[in-house]
Amino acid sequence: MLTIEVLGQPAQDNALWVQADNGQGITRLLLDCGAATVSGLPMAEIQQIDHLLLSHLHIDHIAGFDDFFRVNFDRRTKENHIWGPPETARILGHRFQGFWWNHAPDHRASWLVHEVGAEEIRTFRFEAGEAFAHAHPVGTRQREDCLIETPQLRVDALNLQHHGTSLGFLLREPERANVSAAKMRELGLKGGPWLAQLKAGEAATVQVGEQVWDAQELRQRLLEVSPGESAAYLTDFLLNDTELARLAPSCKALKRFIWKRSTPPKTLNWRAKTTTPLSRRVRGWRRRLEWGAWCCCTCPAAIPKPTGGGCWPQHRPFSRQPAFPRIGPRKGGPMTSYPPQLTEAVQDHPYPLLFATISGAHLYGFPSPDSDWDLRGAHILPLPEVLGLDEPNETHELTRDDGEVELDLVTHDLRKFAALLLRRNGYVLEQLLSPLIVHTTPAHAELCALAPQLVTRHHVYHYLGFTNKQWALLEKEEQPRVKPLLYAFRTVLTGIHLMRTGEVQANLERLNAEAKLPYLTDLMELKRGGREKEPLPGPLDFYRAEHGRLLAELEGLKDTTHLQHEVPAEVRRAVSDLVVRVRLGAVRGLAQRRQQPLTHGL
Repeated sequence: MLTIEVLGQPAQDNALWVQADNGQGITRLLLDCGAATVSGLPMAEIQQIDHLLLSHLHIDHIAGFDDFFRVNFDRRTKENHIWGPPETARILGHRFQGFWWNHAPDHRASWLVHEVGAEEIRTFRFEAGEAFAHAHPVGTRQREDCLIETPQLRVDALNLQHHGTSLGFLLREPERANVSAAKMRELGLKGGPWLAQLKAGEAATVQVGEQVWDAQELRQRLLEVSPGESAAYLTDFLLNDTELARLAPSCKALKRFIWKRSTPPKTLNWRAKTTTPLSRRVRGWRRRLEWGAWCCCTCPAAIPKPTGGGCWPQHRPFSRQPAFPRIGPRKGGPMTSYPPQLTEAVQDHPYPLLFATISGAHLYGFPSPDSDWDLRGAHILPLPEVLGLDEPNETHELTRDDGEVELDLVTHDLRKFAALLLRRNGYVLEQLLSPLIVHTTPAHAELCALAPQLVTRHHVYHYLGFTNKQWALLEKEEQPRVKPLLYAFRTVLTGIHLMRTGEVQANLERLNAEAKLPYLTDLMELKRGGREKEPLPGPLDFYRAEHGRLLAELEGLKDTTHLQHEVPAEVRRAVSDLVVRVRLGAVRGLAQRRQQPLTHGL
């Protein structure tokens, strides 16, 4: 899974944080490092960044380097890599030496700085133990090879024009080999640990039950290969017809584009009429892309390829100031394209919404092609409904199915939602902190900031009850399905992770990166590639034992977790104050819109 976030604030310096997670490992990248951009990331996450890639060395793209360097200057747990255009080693050498390194002899970290030229890549090594005083030449290699290649991600570079060289970066996940559930049923095969062996491709034979299969033959019959996620990051570059023609072949078939145009529109000499599909697409960009805006677009397969073999997307803008500002627990939010029906449902809500996020299988990381979309959130009831004699209806529900998208929207009045948060309800915590944000407000951000202080050790009982309930439902099914089995494992692993770290993590793929259970990867692929009611290919015995083991681990964490016993009184007051302020703010806003005093009619 490829996760991309813009860091920073609108009209200020930016950076791009990228995480590629294949369920077995994670590669983390930081693309550019503007001022104060990494301050929105936890320190532990900054320490896990594998590579820093600089598009160019203007101050707005490197001013935040000291914040990154402060955390990692003597990092020895992994290699330290920085990539940039020619002159990167010289300029960073001055940054390295801009401090008093009186303890340098005690440091052991090495930093590798790679200068990406038009034809070759030159690498220099800086030693913390030498106070970064020398740029030791390491070697030179040709540019034919990619910059970075890990099991999770491949990174290539494009040379762009921007007062000299600026680098664009192309990110591609490797092809995905998914097991076809339908073909397994045709062959009468049942799932198990052998699926991980088959996909690993290491063994010549694979034993399934009592039968031994030729591994290569079975791979050909069961595995369906599909391209992974991909994206292009292009910033501060000249965009004219010549450059478009040059860039199109390199960006062919990429799924997402993140760019910040350098040249103002009036200097590009746009033509009023165009003839090729490529020009028509690009003309749409030109009309709708504002100078200096960050945008993300998704490339649907239905767009015809332009002449010359390039493939460019229809414009779907993502800026730091969209119609519904994405203010989440971090600065910036994941760049994810959602069906427009979700936004329409939010806009049609009868009450003012504080937030609406995506929950369910899409949040948990294993949606089927026919999975519905679960929207959850909080709204504000008008004062007459709250203060009147009739009991207010605090929950609003909406179900829609237009034949293309089936969605289920459930929101609670803020008072009820806040009360659920204070009752140790892990489900509403997951909704509040979901990174899949459809609508948000500053009040949502404020509530997210309070969330870590709402977590207590008593949340363990929520997840124990939740996972036991899911398993009981699974045991009752005549033909056990993959979905409830994944829900049972998801809830128990979320509970374990919460008790250990205090962090709410609902995505099973990310949880499994820590748990390292190969059978969960196989089950998720079956679910994602099959139907919502995909039957389980095999008996429950193996999974029952594994779930019991994890359940016992969660039980044991009740007494050993470091989490607090109760929500502090001052935090409860802060939540209560937030509810009151938001309610009164909504009333004042309504009075102002009606151009009448707040006390009118009271």
